[in-house]
Amino acid sequence: MQTAYGESNLEEASELWPQKVATRTPLIGKLHGNTLGRGSEGVFLRIESGEVMVDFGHNGIFKLPVKDTDFLDRVRQAIGVRTFESQGLFTFRYASSFFWPETSTSCRIPELESFDFFVVIYFDYDEASEEMHLVKELSKEFSTLMADDLKTSLILMPVRGISNAVDMRLYYLDGFHAPTISPYMKKGTVHTLQHDFENKGDLVVIDKNGHILTQNFLSKLKTPEASYELIHDSVAQRRTG
Repeated sequence: MQTAYGESNLEEASELWPQKVATRTPLIGKLHGNTLGRGSEGVFLRIESGEVMVDFGHNGIFKLPVKDTDFLDRVRQAIGVRTFESQGLFTFRYASSFFWPETSTSCRIPELESFDFFVVIYFDYDEASEEMHLVKELSKEFSTLMADDLKTSLILMPVRGISNAVDMRLYYLDGFHAPTISPYMKKGTVHTLQHDFENKGDLVVIDKNGHILTQNFLSKLKTPEASYELIHDSVAQRRTG
């Protein structure tokens, strides 16, 4: 994948994203009102609409102007070191937060490293709906209908309806077979992903570093075919962009 890097396209050049960034101006923590001094490090989540999204743990998640962080300095250090073939930030951080429904065992990083893209779907498992039926169809047919060279995996995020091992087993027997968020990791993972799925869309296509390629509502897509088309087009564009 060939990319010409510049400040204007760093949202897309996710292979250069750092694991952490530091502030250049003080911040006030959102929970306790404490001061985070200049140089405070936080976990880099992504750059979006020209702002850097940073997780400072219990002090909160902030969207900061690029100039108020050392993001660009760290990106420059990554040029020539990291490529899109490097381990993905999303894969590294979140792989163990998901489980395989067939065995109810946690996913491991090597099991997800072969994927360059993920389709994250938020839905209510405890509510019979057209959206839940669509998710089930996607789960059953995804690997067959998606072209192999797209290297794309589903990640299912049932925000309600699964809270223990019994629920996890019934979930698999009900036809959901793709990697799924563990009920024990759900709250923290949903919070740090910051996909705002209720307002922006419950189907989110990301690359392996967490860059959002596209986002839409299952209720608008309605069919597996429309969903596949959206996924395919966004992934193909990222590969050739």
